[in-house]
Amino acid sequence: MRVTHLINLSETAGRNPFSGAERHLFLLMQEQKRHGCAVEFAPLVFCSGPILEQKFRELQERGITVTPIHAGSPDFRRLRIPLLILRMLLFFRARRHDIIHTHLDIADFAARIAAYGAGCRYIINTFHNDEPHYRRLLWRWQLRFTGGLTRCSIVISDHIRQYLIDAVGLPEANIHTIPYGIAVPETTLSRTSTRQLLNIPNGVFVVGFVGRLEQQKQPLFFLRAVAGMPDIHAVIIGEGSMLSQLIRETRNLPQGKIIIAGYRADAADLMPAFDLFCLPSRWEGLGYVLLEAMARNVPVLGSTSGAIPEILDNGKYGFLFATGNTEDLRAQIQKIKNNPEIAVPKTQAAQRRVREHFSIDTMTEQTIATYQHMYQHPSSITPHAE
Repeated sequence: MRVTHLINLSETAGRNPFSGAERHLFLLMQEQKRHGCAVEFAPLVFCSGPILEQKFRELQERGITVTPIHAGSPDFRRLRIPLLILRMLLFFRARRHDIIHTHLDIADFAARIAAYGAGCRYIINTFHNDEPHYRRLLWRWQLRFTGGLTRCSIVISDHIRQYLIDAVGLPEANIHTIPYGIAVPETTLSRTSTRQLLNIPNGVFVVGFVGRLEQQKQPLFFLRAVAGMPDIHAVIIGEGSMLSQLIRETRNLPQGKIIIAGYRADAADLMPAFDLFCLPSRWEGLGYVLLEAMARNVPVLGSTSGAIPEILDNGKYGFLFATGNTEDLRAQIQKIKNNPEIAVPKTQAAQRRVREHFSIDTMTEQTIATYQHMYQHPSSITPHAE
């Protein structure tokens, strides 16, 4: 089986271009290759750079064919869509593809149109987030139109599935949930060693945040909430457009109160430094960092937005606070600090949940099974039974 994956990629100097969706895709392609698929990666590249080039080399070393489609500057991308569709139409016509699998907005929209126009009939896409702009009239039209060209849409959580049905109007039978897969590490770094690596003072209660420093994730809300708690320290790991603002906010705080660590390639492995991991997002399709924390036996606290309550089973595997509610967030942090024993059973159960429900093998096998269903039932767009 030949599978071609397409996704948007763009690198800005000094910033990591990969978030949860890209990391998931790299893992999925490697696992599909291991399961016997011939995998091609055709990223739609708006701005290239050394991080992207290094990743392309790594994928090629793992036996994945990498064929970048260069799209030029990311500025005015929507004005370039007709040209991108034409370029990808020629790309698809020049080779044989069994499965076209698209990811993320621009590559997803343009590639599905181009692939269909080139005669590709086995087109599938993945929705990685519950983007608020999907509710807009133009986006609803775009998604419904391209949905008619697509055999099946994969979503990474039931929350996204219901969102697409209710907010966008996509047919329920066409959407299949396959959560991300993640490996639970056999060993983790100790709390002492991770705190040394992050220069965290000894004997303090630390709440950690890892993720993109963008409005969706609410890092500024998190920083200000913790800054107002005298006995709580915080570590923020990540990069994004809000980095400089976050640094300014810490200037008048006691040294070591809030540590802005920036981008760290080893961010997941540093999570054992936290007494509590917090994801305060305004919307969230799944929350890959939640799985990373759960896999490392770190207690988690998330907002009630998006798929976070689904991943935590409404508090069975972690703690929840009302989205954007500073007092509720502080109350939950203080409760866990004062009674750390209440987090132990939830945290242990959370690690088991990751092993059982978010395994890499399950993710890969379900995705390949969805491809196979399209071949076996060419007149049907409904994936294999839930």
